[in-house]
Amino acid sequence: PIQQEFDARDAVGIWLAAMPGRSAALPSVSRPGAPLDFHLWTPDTPMATGHYGIPVPDGTEAVTPDALLIPCVGFSPDKFRLGYGGGFYDRTLAAMAQRPVAIGIGYENCRLPLQAQPHDIAMDWIVTESGAF
Repeated sequence: PIQQEFDARDAVGIWLAAMPGRSAALPSVSRPGAPLDFHLWTPDTPMATGHYGIPVPDGTEAVTPDALLIPCVGFSPDKFRLGYGGGFYDRTLAAMAQRPVAIGIGYENCRLPLQAQPHDIAMDWIVTESGAF
């Protein structure tokens, strides 16, 4: 997570420990304007500092995820999300041959009346401390 985004790493660590064979990954910016890459991650994975100062797994295998937990700075009732304006998740979802389930993670008080842009991609789910829709 960066800035005030929800930090799901503890929850993902618990999810990984609950059933052997599960895997998780964290996103990595290979270069500005490109889709995100995803690299295997566990709570014990060594981390490096990536683009924009974001911690990324250090030296782990790249993978294609089945589902993405995507941080929301804000989100609309029709499941469009507001991020930090780089378009990384919209670009990534648009470029994936098989689209993963997109789950926006945010805080309930960040629900906003957003106007979606043509390039915006709606989330399949939004999850907040109040529930999921």
